[in-house]
Amino acid sequence: MAYSVRSQSVQHLKSRSNVSDLANKVVFCTGGAGTICSAQVRALVYLGADACIVGRNVQKTEDMAKDIATARKGAKVIGIGSIDVREVESLQKAVERCVKELGSLDFVMYAMVQTRLRPLEDTYMSEN
Repeated sequence: MAYSVRSQSVQHLKSRSNVSDLANKVVFCTGGAGTICSAQVRALVYLGADACIVGRNVQKTEDMAKDIATARKGAKVIGIGSIDVREVESLQKAVERCVKELGSLDFVMYAMVQTRLRPLEDTYMSEN
């Protein structure tokens, strides 16, 4: 049932999109091995984009990248695990690898869930 829904959603996107707009574009997605984000990235790959997904779990992220790559023949999807999105250096290394392996970075989906709970008074709030 889930495959049918996913397939219908992708077909709906394809009917409403100019597929050539995504050809030769690269999507970078944090949390890309998760259920929601992987479905979104899969749709973009199906429509012509290549992708780089990053996450904390190495095996889960690499496996999901391989699975997403099946959405379109010739798709290039890389999975980079062991990335902590709260650490700028960690993200910078992932971005550099993405650009090196896929040639560019055109879209960013910052779609992770932070699971650390802390009191409100200990939470940093940006003034910007």
